Order: sequence, then C-alpha cells, then structure tokens
Amino acid sequence: GLACTRLGIQARGLDGSELARVWRCAEPLTPSGTVDRVRWQLDAWLTRTRFRSPSGGIGLLRLSGEEVVEAGALQLGLWGDVGAADERAGRALVRVQALLGPDAVCTAVLGGGRDPGERVRLIPWGEERSEDRTAGSGRSGEPAPPWPGRLPAPSPGTVPARPGSVEVLDAGRAPLRVGDRYLISAEPAWVVVDGRQALPVSGWAGPWPVDQRWWDAAGWRGVRLQVVLVEPDGGESALLLVQREDRWLLAGAYD
Repeated sequence: GLACTRLGIQARGLDGSELARVWRCAEPLTPSGTVDRVRWQLDAWLTRTRFRSPSGGIGLLRLSGEEVVEAGALQLGLWGDVGAADERAGRALVRVQALLGPDAVCTAVLGGGRDPGERVRLIPWGEERSEDRTAGSGRSGEPAPPWPGRLPAPSPGTVPARPGSVEVLDAGRAPLRVGDRYLISAEPAWVVVDGRQALPVSGWAGPWPVDQRWWDAAGWRGVRLQVVLVEPDGGESALLLVQREDRWLLAGAYD
C-alpha cells in the first residue's frame, strides 16, 4: 500500500568496497522504473570500475525505500498526467544521470531574489520542484523573503550567464553617469553592446536604485535601467541594463 519516491541503492563488491546512491523521483516509482534505476546504477558503477575486485563482481545488493507515500493518497489526472513520450524522455534523462551523476540533468525553477539571474535555480531531475518557497529561507517549507527592490514583472526572457559590457551615451555621445542620489546625468540616447554599432534609444524607463547588502563585501549599489533600441533592420529590442562600480552591464533581454 506504499509508493516509493526516494529509492536507496547500496552495493557491496567482492573486495568489500561499498557504494550507495539515493534516487529522488518526482513521480512515484513503478516496478519497471525501479528495475531501470537499479540496472543503470549498477551498470554505471561497473563501467567506471568503481569495484576494484579482480572479477568486478557484486556480492550484496540492498534496496530501501528512503521515502514513501501512501499509494491511496496519490491522485492522478483523469486522462493521465504522463504520456508515453514524457515517460520515454524521463527514462532517457534518468539514464544520463546514471552515467554522469545526479547533477548532470537539471531543470530551472524560479526562486527568490532581486535580480533575474538570482531568481533562477537549477534543480536535479527528479527532485521536487518548489517555486519561491525555500530560496533564501534556509528551511524547507518556509516562505521566501519578500525581496524589497525586486525587479517587477515582466522578467527578461534571456539572462546571460555573465553580464556583457555596455556603453550608455547621451545625445552628445558622452557616457551616461549616475550620481550619489542615483540620478543619471542625462537622458539615454545611444547604447553600444559589446563594442558593436551604437543603436538609438526609442524609449527608456528608470533608473531604479539598488543598494544590496551594503554591509557585505559581496554587496553592491547602482541602478537598473530599461531601454528600447531601434535595430538596423527597423525592428526593436528591449534590454535590462544595470550600472555597478561605474560600469554599465547587460543584465537581460526581453522577448
């Protein structure tokens, strides 16, 4: 009457060496899913010659339900929540995890944070995907902080892993500067991204001040600025810019 959501696999080699792994599953494990994970895990251990015995054999195999739920409490959709294609894709991802490790396959989940890059967390495939609950709180199930100064919706559709260098210029092609009171020296008129062609600004919003963790060496103060640029082909692109340490950076691009 129980369904397993965390499966523990422990193996002991003929030479006495032991290995253990816990599989976390978003969906309760079926018998075929349990067999697949055991087979793939053992294959990965033996392929990597983790067991150093001459025969490379396994003398003991132990399976344990590290976390179980009552099967009667599971409420599936009327038409089925997981189709055949989804099940094949899930098995393929689990196979990659067995070969490369649990952190080799991740999905993105939105969490707490003030900047778009801080809000995205990577969760290993199969683990619980909880949004905006534990990010920054430190304890499971505890609501995330309110994050004053958080960038309002909509969020940029693309956030670079490393913010790119940007030049923001006024109408006279002079660099735009930010004063002590978070005021910009002039209206933005041109933007140069990564040293490419300067593009005219057709609209802008901000600046919004950021004074984050002033007591910490990792903190920073600056401003955010949204701009709409006119592309050479006549189209438009919207960008999120931040200014920190007297530098303008590209923090994101809107779809």
